[in-house]
Amino acid sequence: MNNILEKNIEALQKYNSSLAERYQQWMQEQFDAEQNCVSVKRTACGDIVITVNKEGYEWYLNSRYDASYAVEQWKQQYLTIHYLSTVFLCGIANGMYLEALLDICGSDNRFIVYEPDVQIFHALMQNVDMNRILTDGRVVLCVDDWNQLQVCDWILSQMKTELIDKSQTIISLNYDKLYPEKLEQFIQLCNMQCLMVKVVDNTFIDVGYEFVNNIIMNMWKMAQATSVNIFQKMTQKLLSECDMPAIIVSAGPSLDKNIEDLRNAKNHSLIVAVDSAVRKLLAHDIIPDLIVTVDPHKPMILFQNEVSKQIPVLFCGQSRYDIITEQNGKMIYFAADLFLHAIMTYFGKDVSALETGGSVAHNAFSMVRFLGFHTIIFVGQDLAFTDNKKHASKVYEENGVGEDDQMYAYVEGQNGERLLTFANFALYKEWYENEIRRYPHLHVINATEGGARIYGTEEMSLADAVAQTICQKEVNWRALIDELEPMFHDKELETFYQFLQKQPQRCEELKAYFQDGINQYHRLRELIMQGDVQSKEFAQVSEKIEQINGIDRTEPIMQLLSMYAKEKETTILHNMYEAPDDLNGTVIVAQYGAELLEVYIRHLNNIQNILEILLQYEVKKDIYEIQEYTIVVQSSDDEK
Repeated sequence: MNNILEKNIEALQKYNSSLAERYQQWMQEQFDAEQNCVSVKRTACGDIVITVNKEGYEWYLNSRYDASYAVEQWKQQYLTIHYLSTVFLCGIANGMYLEALLDICGSDNRFIVYEPDVQIFHALMQNVDMNRILTDGRVVLCVDDWNQLQVCDWILSQMKTELIDKSQTIISLNYDKLYPEKLEQFIQLCNMQCLMVKVVDNTFIDVGYEFVNNIIMNMWKMAQATSVNIFQKMTQKLLSECDMPAIIVSAGPSLDKNIEDLRNAKNHSLIVAVDSAVRKLLAHDIIPDLIVTVDPHKPMILFQNEVSKQIPVLFCGQSRYDIITEQNGKMIYFAADLFLHAIMTYFGKDVSALETGGSVAHNAFSMVRFLGFHTIIFVGQDLAFTDNKKHASKVYEENGVGEDDQMYAYVEGQNGERLLTFANFALYKEWYENEIRRYPHLHVINATEGGARIYGTEEMSLADAVAQTICQKEVNWRALIDELEPMFHDKELETFYQFLQKQPQRCEELKAYFQDGINQYHRLRELIMQGDVQSKEFAQVSEKIEQINGIDRTEPIMQLLSMYAKEKETTILHNMYEAPDDLNGTVIVAQYGAELLEVYIRHLNNIQNILEILLQYEVKKDIYEIQEYTIVVQSSDDEK
């Protein structure tokens, strides 16, 4: 190992340990020098240039004559990149393109850098000092398909709707000719994640208050639940001993055709039902092993059967609270919002998120993939109006096709026909197709027997799918799930209870903090209007405002505030980002900044009220016994 490679691996380990591990594993197991089509050359000026031999032709990824001069000319077209935008750079080449962008962009820009060829990355690691790239906090590096999930997580957690349209995609020299399919798939993946950011934010605009209410009111139930990570440890051990499929049952209209075929799969596969399919299954005396529910306002009628209340449930913070609180079966929690994720991290709990494209069935798919299942069977996943129906019978009382105020689209059916569907169903289908491409080791069978064609799946009847994939071993999933240990034990639960008690007071502290921020914004405007922008006070006020604006990176409650105030926040932030980057723009930003803090203060009152309701009615029962610890809560005179 040469000195450059050794130092680069050390830097890569500090930057991203999992990526470094994957790279070192590749070097040991898969790298074949004889089949390497990538070579490193030098220009007359001494610059390193990486070349790729494809079909007998040698492609240069930088200028072969003077790479430094060519990059200096190239970067002139990007001098006007918005100071808050995210740049998607496809192709790292010899690193010069990225370093040029880092030079001309500011500290608030971010760079998603995708290298589709592992051999190019290896050549770079061997020959170019990567320290600057790997230590610059603005860079998110993705190599081939090694860590695309991390990029997805970054986009979903860090991208702002107001800035998506200001992002920019740049393709380095000749990458579009060498790797067109990989670039197309990666760009499509990023676009899908950006679309999900917009979809989520639009959802918050419509029902953000429901999300916040559910997240807070589910906190105590969450602390008493087990986690999807604990569930994973159990299933991975079981799946190492037998190859068992997972069946995801959705509520599409085709479920009427083949629901009885599920009986043969019971105890020989994991049967996962989305919440909308539960009534239909129970009407046929088929009890799923697990229910998945994530919708903040899913109809209560789906869970009014006493049998359904005993079935284990996979849920997240946003799941409808009054459904979750009435469930008596084992509860399995997964992370779906940054507020509860921060709380779990604070208490040292490892709880993973599950990818989604907006549908509860997506969460079910991501869950069984996360658990380690390699064979996944879809049932009732029509994603179109089969026989002019939206859902299977006995699911909802609903309007007919075309009778509600939604956008429609057309998709290809399993028989090649043109089927009408909701526009969002078409996006759900596309999400599945992207995921199946990302995880080629999965065998996904579409046993829906109707509806939309999902490319990448194998289509067959449910009876054939069960017969061909069924595991001969019999597994009592209910018993195994019931034995899963909880996330919080004994004293930990009491500590969590004490943490909850402090949150209303934290809201009071934040209100005072934001009021001080409003005062600072007003003072900033006054100093600018007076022309006093070189004074010590101006620097102090600016620094304090910067600290207040950065609180969203350290304060979990800010995530709830953003959901609650999403409509006002989106409008105000859009206006702030459109302001010019000068003193006049600073005056505009100060005005909108103060307005946004006023909005936060108003909604902090709402969050504080919900927290107090949680403490009064859900946590503060007359008595809580936690093994050797006992929390006694005195009832008020009005309650006696």
